[in-house]
Amino acid sequence: MKGDVSQVSQKWLVSCKHFAGSNKSVTPNDEQSILDRVRQHGADGFMGFYSTLPSNALVDRLRAMRDVDGPNYHVWDGRSIEGNLLNRNQTDLMLRYLPKSFQSIRPIAPLLGRQHELPCEVCGRDALEGSLDGGFNANELFAQDDNRVVQRVLIACKKTCDPGLERRLYQQHGWITAWEDITDLCNPLIYLRRFFATMNSIRDNPGIFSDAAYEDVQQLYTALAQRTLRSPLPADEQRYKDILPFEGF
Repeated sequence: MKGDVSQVSQKWLVSCKHFAGSNKSVTPNDEQSILDRVRQHGADGFMGFYSTLPSNALVDRLRAMRDVDGPNYHVWDGRSIEGNLLNRNQTDLMLRYLPKSFQSIRPIAPLLGRQHELPCEVCGRDALEGSLDGGFNANELFAQDDNRVVQRVLIACKKTCDPGLERRLYQQHGWITAWEDITDLCNPLIYLRRFFATMNSIRDNPGIFSDAAYEDVQQLYTALAQRTLRSPLPADEQRYKDILPFEGF
């Protein structure tokens, strides 16, 4: 096959070792008779897929096999497997089969030792923590009065809590609500664009947000920064390009 490892067609003998539980390295005792196995299957090289690292002794043995007998080798350890899945925009695959690795790569990073929550206004569920299970399941609601001043910016769970919250805000205050899915705000590129758009709106029209709504926005962007301020993934860049025409840019 041709790919990242080789641009020439080769047949590989693939060996998988899963030692994530014990976290021990893969040793020559775990990979015995490599050359014999390669020859038995008529392979051109040996490829190891390991959840942990190969030991120095195993790497030395693989190098000696290549230098003396000719078969090539390539080892994918846990970190290189994770990195390639992310670089190839396989976050859905990681979330399904490697959820712990996904969370460790895209964790919530507390600010100054404190984790800022993003609670639902109705049930209190932390939307930020819940986002680690497969994306945000919450909307950002902008509650406006008759003068189109934003009185509150609130978080509510999709479909379950936001309809009731919208009704309550209208019945109690006469506020009309608009909402946005906050999933996009976990994209660092979209996060920054929306943040500065909000700041520009406040600068152009200081009265557009009430004091309470302004505090809500501060809390929202502070909490989301814990999940968002990271290097953009290819999927982030594509999504950023996708939404530009709809935002007038």
